[in-house]
Amino acid sequence: MFTKSDLKTNINQIEIPFEGRQLSLYPNPFSEQLTISTSIDKGGIVYVNVYDIMGRLVKTVCDSYLHPGQHEFIWRGRDNIDNTANKGIYLISFIDKQKSETRIVNFIK
Repeated sequence: MFTKSDLKTNINQIEIPFEGRQLSLYPNPFSEQLTISTSIDKGGIVYVNVYDIMGRLVKTVCDSYLHPGQHEFIWRGRDNIDNTANKGIYLISFIDKQKSETRIVNFIK
């Protein structure tokens, strides 16, 4: 579950550098599709999930083994059963064996 303090991140911040990885979410805000781009140093299972502001899973974007290198994922504003998500704030969660991080995006339809 996420709290209101999770929302204090500036949603216009796009490039998020981390040791061994850089996560980019663009455009933000978005209306048709969000590109989630990352580079990982070590291969392993990667999870990229989209949650609504109440912490409910909306979409599993990635749940698989990825080799080291650059990877890109697209979220088209749809849930796991292909319904269009409501406009609003969403949390993008990226988890691998090195780190986990969550970023905020604004879906404006």
